[in-house]
Amino acid sequence: EAKEATWKKVVDGFGAVGSWLDANGGESSGQFVMGDKISWGDLLIGTWLLVMRRLWGEGDRKWMEMMELEGGRWKRFVELLEKYEYVDEEGKATFDLSI
Repeated sequence: EAKEATWKKVVDGFGAVGSWLDANGGESSGQFVMGDKISWGDLLIGTWLLVMRRLWGEGDRKWMEMMELEGGRWKRFVELLEKYEYVDEEGKATFDLSI
């Protein structure tokens, strides 16, 4: 019972974050906090998602449910950030977070 209440808080919390993204134009103008440009906020959201994936595993019921929330929004979000999970062979970041 306590686990389900905690899970509901997670789902509701990501629902709130989704509404913030929608206020920026939603997926039609970019899925990120700043619209179509990745920002530090997106990396923080992505970190939480990656921690969940690492802790639960991709085959876990909760991970699969998370990836289906809001019509698959968080699955698409994770997919957009996958290229930033690793540093290239030279050890240089391959993206620019300047404003």
